Amino acid sequence: MKNLKQYFAITIMALVISLFSNSTFAIGNENSNDLNDFKITAVENMGTSHTDVWNLEYSNSANSIKIVKSVEKGVTQYIVRGKFLEVRYVSSKKGFGARLIKNSEAHVPSAIRDNVINLAAVKQQRIISSEPVDDQTALSLIAAYLPELVNNNYKHILQ
Repeated sequence: MKNLKQYFAITIMALVISLFSNSTFAIGNENSNDLNDFKITAVENMGTSHTDVWNLEYSNSANSIKIVKSVEKGVTQYIVRGKFLEVRYVSSKKGFGARLIKNSEAHVPSAIRDNVINLAAVKQQRIISSEPVDDQTALSLIAAYLPELVNNNYKHILQ
């Protein structure tokens, strides 16, 4: 299973890097379930903020998930927020992986987050890549791995 995940991640990275260089891209397979098909679109910066923001939508979904990038002290964080979901992915010299969102950064009440997020999956995704990744690779990995962080009873919030 671990080799399959690594193969999937490498395949996605290669596909994204070689085929897509504009602000909207989609990855997926017509024969797969809706959580394998997704679209990531850059949100235009309307203010003075230098923060990058993207919308992540899984196919046939009415729910949009925001991904907000911030960089501090050489560490890039991608805060992933949905109506009932919050998690962060971190890219640093130690690699790229998932982390729980800090309570001080949270918008969703902890009682909801604690039910939605699969803590065992967060631990498994702590290191997805042992190297730092660029934005397009990070976004593709987030879209591919995020569904695994959601407990089975709450997968519908992504659809």
